[in-house]
Amino acid sequence: MLVCLKCKNDILPTHKYIQNSVGIYHLDCYNKIQKMLKYSILVGIVFSILVTIAVIAIVVVV
Repeated sequence: MLVCLKCKNDILPTHKYIQNSVGIYHLDCYNKIQKMLKYSILVGIVFSILVTIAVIAIVVVV
């Protein structure tokens, strides 16, 4: 029996699922993971830009 790695529920033959190198997911669970990953990357980029601006401002002031 196939089991989704995110929700730990069985994947029935009637369910749509995705299998990648990490594991097997329901299609809905996989889409939620992808959306969360996109937002995490976006937050990381924004945070790094803000830190860079702060460091530049500190260097210019000092």
